[in-house]
Amino acid sequence: MPSVLKAPAVESRHITREEVSRLTGLVGQIEKEIRRAIRRRIFLSIVIPAYNEERRIPDTLKKVISYLDDRGYCSEIVIVDDGSTDGTREVSLGFFSDGVTVRVLTNSSNRGKGSAIRKGMLAARGEYVIFMDADMSTPIDELDSILHSFHGGCDVAIGSRKMHGARIAVHQPKYREIMGRMFSFLSRIMTVRSIRDFTCGFKCFKRSCIEKIFKRQTIRGWGYDTEILFIAHKLGFTIREVPVVWSDSADSRVRLWKDVIGSGLDLMRIRLNDILGRYR
Repeated sequence: MPSVLKAPAVESRHITREEVSRLTGLVGQIEKEIRRAIRRRIFLSIVIPAYNEERRIPDTLKKVISYLDDRGYCSEIVIVDDGSTDGTREVSLGFFSDGVTVRVLTNSSNRGKGSAIRKGMLAARGEYVIFMDADMSTPIDELDSILHSFHGGCDVAIGSRKMHGARIAVHQPKYREIMGRMFSFLSRIMTVRSIRDFTCGFKCFKRSCIEKIFKRQTIRGWGYDTEILFIAHKLGFTIREVPVVWSDSADSRVRLWKDVIGSGLDLMRIRLNDILGRYR
């Protein structure tokens, strides 16, 4: 007769009350950690591109952190230092808050505002991510209206100076306003006809569309706004314009003819990129 292998006997025993209590406590602790992790999920990221902003960035960060602390959002601020030669990075690293994470990303050289925004948007971790100017031409309080607009079901919400309800507190010089109108007119003809204000630097995106849009972005110069909105429109995302308060900054970095020519060339690059299928 062949021998029959027998499974080793397993000793059975009752679980004591103390062990049950310890297990119950462990399960409760795990549940608490899960709830904490959910609460720590970042609701809002604010991306601020900065180039030689040592003088302006402290006031901007104070106002943004104060706004976020008041709202109680789990949030972060992402400063993208675009190769500054002053103390922008060091000054930015000096800011912190219990409820707000401040991160500083650095480009080794000045690559352009569009490049800095792309880097910050792709690195941001919030469910909603907005980029804004370091000079706070649009006050941070306008973010309430931007976030509220998402309740209507849009994917992208952008500040607009050209809608009913918008207010320009400090106007640009007349020649710059004329150039802005011309650029918006050309942008509408060549890209998205339904958008009235392409260049207001206050644009917010849902997490679900950020990677799809910004991984396709190519323009580093002043045409980045138009390219981003054109990509969003082409991919079928819903864009909503929201009226905001806006003030011109006396320390504008716009270089008249160089930026006018560069913006025109950027519009042609967008059309060429589209023809070549780079936004698919």
